[in-house]
Amino acid sequence: MPEVVGGFSGDEVTSERANLSGSTAWHNSVRSRLYLKKAATEKGEEPDPNLRVLEVMKSNYGPPAEALTLRWKDGLFLPVAAPGSLERMAREQKVDDLFLKLLDRSAEQGRNLSDKKTAHTYAPSRFVSEPEAKADHIIKRELAEAMERLFRAGKICNAPYGLPSKGWTRLERK
Repeated sequence: MPEVVGGFSGDEVTSERANLSGSTAWHNSVRSRLYLKKAATEKGEEPDPNLRVLEVMKSNYGPPAEALTLRWKDGLFLPVAAPGSLERMAREQKVDDLFLKLLDRSAEQGRNLSDKKTAHTYAPSRFVSEPEAKADHIIKRELAEAMERLFRAGKICNAPYGLPSKGWTRLERK
């Protein structure tokens, strides 16, 4: 599978700053510049050898820092379908609704939940193992983002409980 970066094959360009091409100053010599690289996780692992990411490094007439994920198939790089803004909004609403439903259920059962990531009662950690979350393939990160959205929207809050001297708080609906 070929990989082209700035006109060079992927084998010739190995450094982190490969997209700058040394002292050639490609960035200022063109109106737009794209960079094709292997798709990698935050840890640097390559999840699929057929995936590439096409990044917009410079664009005088469009938005910068856009990225498009491509998959090598039958001799072509084809775009990988990503959820559009409407699908993303629907998914976020679904996760928000599930978070509130599970928060209500936990409150009815007398289970206190926390918004602190290191707490044993961290709500997203508890909710991700619930059957409803598993059925919809909802991950912990999505639940954490839902919790932050719900805080910003004023739908949930931290309420004090227990001895005032302890300073304990729990998640509650407003």
